[in-house]
Amino acid sequence: MTYYRLVRKKVMNNKMNDIYYGVYNTCKKEFQFGICEPSKRKAMKKLFKKIGKDAYKWRFVIKPLKHGNPKAEPLLKKVGSKPQTESEVSDANRN
Repeated sequence: MTYYRLVRKKVMNNKMNDIYYGVYNTCKKEFQFGICEPSKRKAMKKLFKKIGKDAYKWRFVIKPLKHGNPKAEPLLKKVGSKPQTESEVSDANRN
């Protein structure tokens, strides 16, 4: 691999690890079931494992958990994810 590809791969891995997904109920307007996974697919699988075929209902949506959202913060604290500062992002792009 070239240097460019190694750097790009490292930056992409950092970005992917910082995004977590949860199950959002559009009726109650809150994240439910305490699901916090690194990919949409894993979050959906966990939802099906937890509630079965009721997961097909239109009200359950997989959404990214964002820092600063008061409804998502408890889930992110459970995982131990921390928000990135601008200096951390620039350091990741440099390496």
